[in-house]
Amino acid sequence: MLRGICGRIRIDVQGDKQMDIISRKRGDVVVLDIKGNLGITEIEGITLHKKVKGELEEGGTNFLLNFSDVVFMDSTGVGELLASFVSIRNRSGKIKLENLPPKILFLFEVTGIIGLFEKFDDEEAAVQSFHEARPAEK
Repeated sequence: MLRGICGRIRIDVQGDKQMDIISRKRGDVVVLDIKGNLGITEIEGITLHKKVKGELEEGGTNFLLNFSDVVFMDSTGVGELLASFVSIRNRSGKIKLENLPPKILFLFEVTGIIGLFEKFDDEEAAVQSFHEARPAEK
């Protein structure tokens, strides 16, 4: 089943396995609430990366990915996240992560990609961080 409603992409795969991405705005920050399984789907063409690219086309530059409801992620999901990271950075944007479940955090640590992202447990702090001045690098 594929539905598109108000910034929502839902993919149902093999019965109860599904991914749902809901986009919402917090000022100039695009928050993507990812729910379910972030990985291989049988419906080609609907992915996290495509959702990010669509938001980039609409002018989004600051992205906060909310993982609080992600229950599974495989190497395809990691690839989608990395492709999203590259697309956002190529547009001089920023991407940050929030509410990483322990299993997902462990996956990011084992693969070494955790160092690419700022991570937060609090959405308000994450949104505010997009507007804080960073100290000049030495």
